[in-house]
Amino acid sequence: MTQILHGVVHGRTIELDAAPSALDGKQVRVILIGADPSASPGEGILRSAGALEDVVDIDQYIAEMAALRKRDRRKQEPVA
Repeated sequence: MTQILHGVVHGRTIELDAAPSALDGKQVRVILIGADPSASPGEGILRSAGALEDVVDIDQYIAEMAALRKRDRRKQEPVA
């Protein structure tokens, strides 16, 4: 079972914003990732905008990939 919770670290104690469900008394593995409190939802995609502008022929490559995705594919037979 995997849950993603947010909280604040105080020494050896982590104060969670919500109670973890169905884990009372069980051992868990904790992976700490520092959160940027100033980041708003969607800010990451805005920071990555323009990341491929230096790539030569990127527009042609993207157009080719879009064309490949739209192409007709063979219909698969249902598995019995």
